[in-house]
Amino acid sequence: MALMRRGVINLNTEDPALLKRASDDLKQLNDVARVKVTITGYETLPAGRMWLNQVWSGDMLNAVISYLPEGTKPDVLSYWFQQAGGPVFNDCICVGAEAEKPVLAHRFLNYLLDPKVALENFVGYVGYQPPITKIDADALFEQQVLPENLRNCIVTPEDYVNGNAYLALTADGRRLWDQNWDAFRNG
Repeated sequence: MALMRRGVINLNTEDPALLKRASDDLKQLNDVARVKVTITGYETLPAGRMWLNQVWSGDMLNAVISYLPEGTKPDVLSYWFQQAGGPVFNDCICVGAEAEKPVLAHRFLNYLLDPKVALENFVGYVGYQPPITKIDADALFEQQVLPENLRNCIVTPEDYVNGNAYLALTADGRRLWDQNWDAFRNG
């Protein structure tokens, strides 16, 4: 986010000046707002223990599915995604080449990819959108399965075209990222 704030859309940059600037910006933000680094925005935002959090889109939908206090409407939440160059990523599941039971593993993957199972996991449990083209996201909003105010949590094909994936860095690049992150975290 600190890079994107300055208009940098190469989220895999290894430019020392850009990374230092991002770290300095985070330090400045910490002076103003006392930043808490966490991965629990899906729970702390709907509970009202945090007011702003950097989260994945699936975390916001999961907040609605599992963490909003009873009687709280989902319109208390909002989500912003940078259309040009924003981070787009997905988790992957695979079967290892040396798996003891590869047939069983493939059957499990097929089960997860069954459109009915994938839909139930998406809207009933995890909030993370599966890679199933048979799931019509627009229909889920029209049927009020998902709240309209979080429509931008759905990752579209255009988001993949216009977004950026996190890619592997060189060893020197990884070291620069770690040094600048540590400089922010350690104050």
